[in-house]
Amino acid sequence: MFNHISIKKRNRLELILTRSKIKAVLELCFYTTFFGFWYTALIDDFSSFNTIKQDIITKVSEQKMLIVFFIAPLFFAKRILLNVNTIISGNEYTFNSTRKKIYHNGKEVCHYHQVENIQIRRIYNSEDSDSYMLTIIYSGMKKFFIAESSDSSYIKEIAASIADACDTKVEYKD
Repeated sequence: MFNHISIKKRNRLELILTRSKIKAVLELCFYTTFFGFWYTALIDDFSSFNTIKQDIITKVSEQKMLIVFFIAPLFFAKRILLNVNTIISGNEYTFNSTRKKIYHNGKEVCHYHQVENIQIRRIYNSEDSDSYMLTIIYSGMKKFFIAESSDSSYIKEIAASIADACDTKVEYKD
């Protein structure tokens, strides 16, 4: 949604990608507000935890399909946790060409020679536009997630920058 990664610095010695803490806060506020209204529409009585639990159990026992609406926010848990992590500890990827190493928030992830390729995977979505997931594949199929977006040109630009820094290729998977 809002939480794109951007190129903070790019030169022949270093590539730095970062996620904005402000954008992470905005996205987290969006999810909190949206699901706040979501549950307000589903639950009648907010007086105590027991009444909320009882209200949910009653509604789901009457209409089994309502369970989908109660667990729907779990589908966004990955995005929410990514935003919380970005807000708390930041989210910065450094590709250091002098040391030939990749760092995430200052911690070493791998050496350039371990990188097998930069992968762009297309995730088909029948109802909305498709999204594209960017990962680094290294050391025998270990994966390191970088970004996901419905904007393929944005993902291709970030992937090309990483591939240039690591002197490797970009692989497209459908």
